[in-house]
Amino acid sequence: MVVFCIDISGSMSVTTEVPGGVALPRGGRKVHVSRLDCVRAAVHAYLQALKEEHPDCVPALVTFGSCVNVYSGSSRLASLDGMANL
Repeated sequence: MVVFCIDISGSMSVTTEVPGGVALPRGGRKVHVSRLDCVRAAVHAYLQALKEEHPDCVPALVTFGSCVNVYSGSSRLASLDGMANL
């Protein structure tokens, strides 16, 4: 199992210009990219490689910002809203 833990808080929306741009997972390129755009592109590339090299490996995703969500496959497994629930 591979677990991706990704910050999706507001600070991840900060953008910067990347000469040549960043390839987007669904095609195209973007020159002004956010931190989250970069993370999405990197995770997508890693998942593609993982699928080819280790097809039996199960990826999981933990996102956090104002709440924490845990995903595996196409399902959300858990959600904790706010720090009081941690």
